[in-house]
Amino acid sequence: MNAPDTLDRVETLASDDMLYYFTSGTTGEPKAVIHDFSYPIAHIMTAKNWHGVVDGGLHFTVADSGWAKSAWGKLYGQWFCQCGIMVYDYDNFYANELLQILEEERVKSFCAPPTIYKYLVREDILMKHPAVFECAVTGYPSATRDSIVKASIILNQGFTPDSHLKTELQDFVKANTAVYKYPRRIEFVEDLPRTVTGKISRKKIREMDEKK
Repeated sequence: MNAPDTLDRVETLASDDMLYYFTSGTTGEPKAVIHDFSYPIAHIMTAKNWHGVVDGGLHFTVADSGWAKSAWGKLYGQWFCQCGIMVYDYDNFYANELLQILEEERVKSFCAPPTIYKYLVREDILMKHPAVFECAVTGYPSATRDSIVKASIILNQGFTPDSHLKTELQDFVKANTAVYKYPRRIEFVEDLPRTVTGKISRKKIREMDEKK
């Protein structure tokens, strides 16, 4: 069937049904939650006063497309406010990769679940220690857990890569964030694997660790 050459607009009322969300079904069968055509307009307030988007800016909300957060966090209010929307598709979440994306793409406003913010803070804290020149935080295979947090660190000149410094770095993270966020494994390295564009390749670090 050929698509029509023109798009005929259908007149609707603000009170007409527009969108159906479904509850998670945690406490019973999933239930439809109906929103009318005032719903996207109402999210102008979300984008402007909560996300702080700006005309001509770039907004990034971390949410899979199957969640309601994807609609109210990426589309309606943000576009009404004439803000660009960034979409980043990934299979697994790695905080340092996300931080790199935020910097490279010059994201102006950002929204994410609290757990993601926690991981982002851990990466930023490590880089504030005077011994750390560059680092990559990845998951490391564990016999007792699915994985543990590992930090591969290039040191600044004048610092000795020993067990004392490892403990100092772990304590530094504990003191500036929450105790459970510290990297349980630290490896001092001379260099970090890179992509062809010079970015740190955390994928290669994970692949090398899986072979150990």
